Amino acid sequence: MTQLARFSLLLVALLVSGFPFGFTPAHADELPQDTNKIESLTPEQARKLAEEFPGVEVEFETDEEIGWWWSDGLPLQGLTTLNPKTAEELARFKGNAILLTGLSSLGVDTATSFAAYDGDVVVSEKVQKRFLATHPLSPESTVAWAVVTRGDLSRVPAIDLAIAKALAEFKGRELSLTGLTTLEAASAKTLAEFKGRLSLWPALEILIQAI
Repeated sequence: MTQLARFSLLLVALLVSGFPFGFTPAHADELPQDTNKIESLTPEQARKLAEEFPGVEVEFETDEEIGWWWSDGLPLQGLTTLNPKTAEELARFKGNAILLTGLSSLGVDTATSFAAYDGDVVVSEKVQKRFLATHPLSPESTVAWAVVTRGDLSRVPAIDLAIAKALAEFKGRELSLTGLTTLEAASAKTLAEFKGRLSLWPALEILIQAI
C-alpha cells in the first residue's frame, strides 16, 4: 500500500471517529437544550435534568381562558408518557412548576411520585378530567388528586379522617377544599397540619356552626 493510500485511510478513520478535527460526537444520553423537544426520559436523565435545569418562565392557558404563569418552571411538553420512577426523579426539581401538558394519560402511581414536589405539576385539562373520572377519591389516591389538580379540590363535597391525613402530607404550596359541605372537627384539626396555604371557607363556617 502506498504512503498516499495509507494517509487516505487514516484520514477517513479520523473523520468517522470525529477526532481530532474539533468535532465531538454527541452522547446518546445528551438532551436537547429546548426541553420541550425531549420526547423520552430515563430516570437517570430526569435526575440530572431536575438537579441542573435553572428554570425558565412558563405559561399555561386553560379552556376557560385563565392564564397561569410561573417564574422558574421546567417545560417538558414533548413527553407523551411518564413512568413513576422518572416522575420521582423529576420531583427533585427546585423550580415552581413542571409542565407535562403533552402527556396522553397519567396513572395514580406516577402522580403520587410527585408527592415530594412542592411546586405545580401541570397536565392538560383533558388528562386531568380523565384522571378524576377514572380514579375515585380515596386515601390511596388523595395525594395523586392533589397533584393532578394542583391542589384544587374545591369540587370535593366531603372527606373522611383518612383522606384528611393524606392531604396533610401533601407537599404542594396550596390546598383548596372550599367545596366541602361537611367537615368533622378531627378532620379539620388534621388538615391544619398542612404546611402550605389551606383554603377551607365556607367549610370552616360549617365547622364553627357545628361546634
